[in-house]
Amino acid sequence: MNGAMRNLRIRARKRTKIAHAWARDGEPENCGRINLVPDMQALTSSFKMSAEGPTAVARSPLHQVKAGRQVRVCELCGSPEMSCRLRELGLHEGAVVRLIASHTNIICQICNTRLALNTRLAELIMVEAVVN
Repeated sequence: MNGAMRNLRIRARKRTKIAHAWARDGEPENCGRINLVPDMQALTSSFKMSAEGPTAVARSPLHQVKAGRQVRVCELCGSPEMSCRLRELGLHEGAVVRLIASHTNIICQICNTRLALNTRLAELIMVEAVVN
């Protein structure tokens, strides 16, 4: 059996074990699930109203935000496992984050908890500015 075929069988066994664990314990909440029903708030959150009509809100990765600014998380672009872990830490869509420092690592504050992220991870978190 060649290496590629063996890897496919190992992956299939892992998926089967995960499916059996979910059937036994229940599926983890918000872990890699895709909502097929459109959420009107999510659809309209990328636009804000002005006198001329709706205008697009500028989104940027978290690592491009200057220190001291408050931003709102719009989207987690990473893998489902990584997105699930970030949500468990409190970094979910709609969460307001204050950037403390942005040097080699990004230090941000979420609900009075400081969280340090590396730059590669911060690139996958899309945020928008919060209007005070």
